[in-house]
Amino acid sequence: MSIKLQLTNDQLNSEEELKVHYVPAAVNNNGVIKIDEYFNNYTIEENGVSINALRIENKVPENMQGLIFRENEKLQIDDAERLLKLNGKFEKFMYWNYDKNPSENDAFRKAFHYLKLAEELHSEVKSLDET
Repeated sequence: MSIKLQLTNDQLNSEEELKVHYVPAAVNNNGVIKIDEYFNNYTIEENGVSINALRIENKVPENMQGLIFRENEKLQIDDAERLLKLNGKFEKFMYWNYDKNPSENDAFRKAFHYLKLAEELHSEVKSLDET
C-alpha cells in the first residue's frame, strides 16, 4: 500500500491557519465544531465530584510546520493506494489534559523532545579533525 500526499506551494505559503486542539479522548466528529464556545479552561462540580480540564498552549518546533491532511474516501481495500489532501496548516495548537496537571512528563509533550533528538541523530557528523 502506498500513501500519496497532495499539497501545493500556494497552500503551504497561505497565511490562513487552522485552530488545532488535541483532546486525549474519543470524539465522534470529523466536521467543524464551535471551538471557542466549548473548549475553555473549566472545572465542573456535580454531586461532590469535580472534573478539571486544563489546556496547554504549544507551538510547533522551530524549522517545522504543522500540517493537517484529510482522506476523502473510505479505505475499501487494504492494499489500495491512498491519497491524503492537505486540509490546512498550523503553527500553534492546544493540548488538553483532563486527569492531571500539565508537566514535561506528559507523553504528548515528550514526543516533541524526540523530534529534536531525531534531528540530532540524523544530522551530519563532523570528524574530530574538523573541530
